[in-house]
Amino acid sequence: MNAVTERGIHDPVAPEEVDVLQAVFDTVAAERQLHKQSVEALDVARSVIRFYFDGIQDYDTLLAMMRVELAAR
Repeated sequence: MNAVTERGIHDPVAPEEVDVLQAVFDTVAAERQLHKQSVEALDVARSVIRFYFDGIQDYDTLLAMMRVELAAR
């Protein structure tokens, strides 16, 4: 469990939280021209979810973290 969010990976995700996750994924997928069912897209989805459950839950911050992570790959 994360000390910042006080929630675990198995806690339910509210619809508005899913909207944030989806929006970040869609933006990254479009920027990188990923097919949404590709292996790279799956890796992006995992990273978005990992960052989210690590406490990065704001769209802009989450997107920035994804861009940094992907630039380092």
